[in-house]
Amino acid sequence: MSDTTQRVNAWPASDPLVVSVGGTRLHLDTRGDRIAPDSVYNDDGASGGGLSHVFARSSYQNGVKQVVGDRRGTPDVSMSAAVKGGAWVYSSYNPKRVGWDVYVGTSEASPLFAGIVALADQVAGHRLGTSTRRCTRCTRSPRGTRPPHCGCEGRHEQQLRGSYGLYRGEGL
Repeated sequence: MSDTTQRVNAWPASDPLVVSVGGTRLHLDTRGDRIAPDSVYNDDGASGGGLSHVFARSSYQNGVKQVVGDRRGTPDVSMSAAVKGGAWVYSSYNPKRVGWDVYVGTSEASPLFAGIVALADQVAGHRLGTSTRRCTRCTRSPRGTRPPHCGCEGRHEQQLRGSYGLYRGEGL
């Protein structure tokens, strides 16, 4: 049962000190080539982005103020999260469920993004610091130099169009 009648987004994703990671569905052929635009992850259990009722828009979201107004908008970025294309993970922490399983949703997308940040830190030779400012600049980078996919989970299957949206963050 819900304690509110309003749509809300959750903490910590709504915190401006956190990179909010959402999910997309990639449309790829067997070689990994894109055959259709990525769409919002919309498998069972997808939630969605939104506006924070607690946090104001941070300066790094000034470029998307026409969408978020004066509130913090989520997500910041989006990574692969759909069941089709899920990540195979070997788990052994639960002795009753040892073996391979498919992880999807933000349980897939967040570790993917964390890995990208870790690799970028490693290449730079030092920690790069807060990622939120870098993520929201990705759509202003020249084509071909953008990160793999800077978008969120959403209830509606919508095409990513290359601009910020509350259901997927930054799109390419």
